[in-house]
Amino acid sequence: MTLGQVGRSVGLTYQQIRKYESGENRLSASRLYGLSLVLKIEPSFFFQGLGEGGEARTTGASGDPALVAALNRIGNPDIRHHLKGLIEVLDSDFANASAPSLPSGSRS
Repeated sequence: MTLGQVGRSVGLTYQQIRKYESGENRLSASRLYGLSLVLKIEPSFFFQGLGEGGEARTTGASGDPALVAALNRIGNPDIRHHLKGLIEVLDSDFANASAPSLPSGSRS
């Protein structure tokens, strides 16, 4: 979904959704819940990877050690959180997609 589509779904403008996404504006709990309904995800999704103080956890991560180390070097917890989410979405997309077949006569 585009930011505009998300905004229209919850009665907000593209600009307001962009400000939420960038962290420029804070979301209320009710707005977060509304977004979870539109995006068809559990509200807890927005809190995955956060410790008790709201900071992204860097311990207990699993996966490729080089990737985990690279993510942990990112100082901004919001950026780290969004990158982790992007990686998880991409991983899910690739896991659910079947391998494309090469046309006959193609070399890999």
